[in-house]
Amino acid sequence: DHGCVTNSLVQDEDESVVYFDKLNSYNISIDDITDELLEDGVKQFVDSYNELINAIEAKRIKIRA
Repeated sequence: DHGCVTNSLVQDEDESVVYFDKLNSYNISIDDITDELLEDGVKQFVDSYNELINAIEAKRIKIRA
């Protein structure tokens, strides 16, 4: 009914190695890219969290006034 589940992570493993080798040949580091994405994601989360805390604090002050 819904198709077959395949292990797509290793389905084209040889092809993946070729792509990563090609990236490396252009001095593109997948580790650097994923590190930057992780750092950016954490920063965005922290910024949003701080914005939320500031909004809650502002409402708390307004309610107490």
